[in-house]
Amino acid sequence: MQKKGGGIRLCVDLREPNKAIVIDRHPHPHIEEVFAELCGAKMFSTLDLQSAYHQVMLNEDSRDLTAFITHEGLFHFKCVPDGLASAPSAFQKMTSLILKNQCGVQCYLDDIIVFGNTSEEHDNNLQSVLNCISTAGLQLNRSKCKFRQTELSFLGHTISQAGLKPDPDHILAISNAPPPTDLQTLRSFLGLTFWYAKFIPNYASVIEPL
Repeated sequence: MQKKGGGIRLCVDLREPNKAIVIDRHPHPHIEEVFAELCGAKMFSTLDLQSAYHQVMLNEDSRDLTAFITHEGLFHFKCVPDGLASAPSAFQKMTSLILKNQCGVQCYLDDIIVFGNTSEEHDNNLQSVLNCISTAGLQLNRSKCKFRQTELSFLGHTISQAGLKPDPDHILAISNAPPPTDLQTLRSFLGLTFWYAKFIPNYASVIEPL
């Protein structure tokens, strides 16, 4: 599969190996709590970890579970591949432990957000987080990192000192969505709009006729 940036992403069907995996149940951060912490900050930096899961090594006893056939023979992964059932929780656990006790930082999988109420506070937080990442031996995707921004776009929301608001591009997508015609498309439409329910007064009453 070709990546947006032009690179190649290796895709392997791991449905059968996933049946044999004991999934790590480490929880992801609650997105509303992340938003609450970020709101009011004046400066943001976003750090993207290079090839995310591929920076986590697989135990040697587990590597054969990821074996796949190619025209040049049989191969297996040495690091965690995309599609492995336990990958998201294991990766979240790793980043949470690496950044534990750091001030002004939130991590959601491979997205790390550093923030501060002043430029000085932000810069101090950023330097501390970068030190933790370097000590852990992780690599950043520098082309996707953004530093010292006054506004942050994250998971379809725009966050700034002024507060939280929906991302304009996502609002346009909802406005241009085709009207639902059956139960399946209605569920899909309601799932699309529910992401912004917090911005719609009495959302449950508004959608009740649907």
